[in-house]
Amino acid sequence: MAPRQRFGRLGPPDHLVPCHHDPWPENFVDADAGLRLLDWEYSAMGDPAWDLADVVVEAALDPAATDRLLASYSDGEVSPALRDRVAALGPVTDLLWGLWALVQSRDGNQAMDYATYGRDRIRRAGQPR
Repeated sequence: MAPRQRFGRLGPPDHLVPCHHDPWPENFVDADAGLRLLDWEYSAMGDPAWDLADVVVEAALDPAATDRLLASYSDGEVSPALRDRVAALGPVTDLLWGLWALVQSRDGNQAMDYATYGRDRIRRAGQPR
């Protein structure tokens, strides 16, 4: 099933929680008390499946690691609805960050090759997973 079809079947989230909205690996710090998440500029109430999907995509988690992440978030019992929602939102995170990168490129940000990065993310968003 194509990403658009999977995402189109999703309704609104069951609930909203405080979300980071940019949990890529470089925003995590391993501290004495455990992992800490930095850079909360995009934070807001949101769908927890979004942050989970973004972690899965950004950290390139394999299915076993994804299962461990979801089980940890869910205190061991992962609902099929959460699993499906995270899987469906993965391509959407690629689309969002791909578009963000194209804006960076258009704005002249030369920190990296944002145009290529953006096109690659958008292309990957359309591929089956």
